[in-house]
Amino acid sequence: NIDPDLIIGWDAGNSQVAIARLKELGFPVYLDRPDSLRGVAKSIRDIGILTGKSETANKVATDYLAEVDRIKSEYSDLTPLNSFYQVWNSPLRTISGNHIISDSINLCGGTNIYADEIAVAPVINIESVLERNPDVIIASGVGDSPPDWLDDWKQWPSLTAVAHNNLVFVNPDHIQRHTVRLALGLNSLCEQMAQARSRLEPDS
Repeated sequence: NIDPDLIIGWDAGNSQVAIARLKELGFPVYLDRPDSLRGVAKSIRDIGILTGKSETANKVATDYLAEVDRIKSEYSDLTPLNSFYQVWNSPLRTISGNHIISDSINLCGGTNIYADEIAVAPVINIESVLERNPDVIIASGVGDSPPDWLDDWKQWPSLTAVAHNNLVFVNPDHIQRHTVRLALGLNSLCEQMAQARSRLEPDS
């Protein structure tokens, strides 16, 4: 029989009934869902305490935060880019301001055009994207190469992002995983957003 000392769960990705049942059975359960870049460091430290690895966890968290702060100092004060992050194409889905990817966009000097949505991962429509007219469209998909549907936006050349070739891809393993790999995703995202920003300049 499996008798774990600790169960770590994703706060929004598990049945609350199942979690309650595990607690009723006496299992210690830690639920995690960092919604900001700095929240990842807290999760690392919490898990370090729970597993008796605080020293290691603190070092990992400190190094991660130092990298996040370094990137922030380089990119966060640049001219804001109206940014659309596409999670998927069918249905067309994005992320709200209450998401770690939105925090990443902000750190790179961007503004999430759907930050005002209530749902964390709302379904939207093409007309809404056309109306909000993002400067850059960012997608990750599920693999290590750009999803085919990212190029579908080229059907709307009036979009600022399309007109300036600002269709950006970030490896999903580096931007959609709430771990220290987010630093890799941040570097990629910020660099590409800086390039997108330069293409918007009149003399570029």
